[in-house]
Amino acid sequence: MPQNTYTSDPKQQSHSRSCGPVQSTKELREQPGQALTNDSIVKLLKAGFSDQTIISLVERQPGSYAL
Repeated sequence: MPQNTYTSDPKQQSHSRSCGPVQSTKELREQPGQALTNDSIVKLLKAGFSDQTIISLVERQPGSYAL
């Protein structure tokens, strides 16, 4: 099973669940002025956050979504 490590060399990059820096749910909760966006939701999903965690964030945080 490949490790979830980051390297800038595309030849050495493995298929991992990480898509770059993602804030923790605690950090997101502590930033009430920062609205969630479509991109932030996709990043949370790709980072492996559960659906229930994301739903909880959407219910508690302001959002700016493009439909």
